[in-house]
Amino acid sequence: MWNEMITSIIHQSNVMKQVPRPCRTRPFSGHMLVEDMLAGHPDRSYSCFRMSSEAILLLKNVLIEKNALRPTRYLSCNEQLCIFLYGISHALSNRVLAEIFQHSGETISRHYNNVLNAILSLKQDYIQLPTADVDVHPKIRENPNFFPYFKKALGAIDGSHIPVIVKKKKHNSI
Repeated sequence: MWNEMITSIIHQSNVMKQVPRPCRTRPFSGHMLVEDMLAGHPDRSYSCFRMSSEAILLLKNVLIEKNALRPTRYLSCNEQLCIFLYGISHALSNRVLAEIFQHSGETISRHYNNVLNAILSLKQDYIQLPTADVDVHPKIRENPNFFPYFKKALGAIDGSHIPVIVKKKKHNSI
């Protein structure tokens, strides 16, 4: 009796191994999710991608015109770009993106990197670093709390504040 039970369990285990189960089984695809977000209320797009739908479509068009982004058999340019934007907007892992967009981790990784490289290819056209002769902004230069620490700072791309925590032992070493 014990042998029959063990044999039955082993047989069931082997049957389960032979029948592959799909990993991504949600009834709507990543493409459907992206199209719904881009066509929906503007606040949804901004909260998911940190960009308006219009800005996403403009960016997509620029990337396509520069031949930096192309649709593939299974992923549209919109979906590729939105996977990337969603990932960087919320600091999500590859596994989470794979579950949200219903693609394999390998597919997510490949397209994420392709979009990253496509966006980096725009740096010559859209990012202009300040020259060395640019003076420090008066708000920094005239404030003794900032100037000693930021006297060589060239600036931020969009003026964003970047929170920084300096270790106590380094407070007086600057």
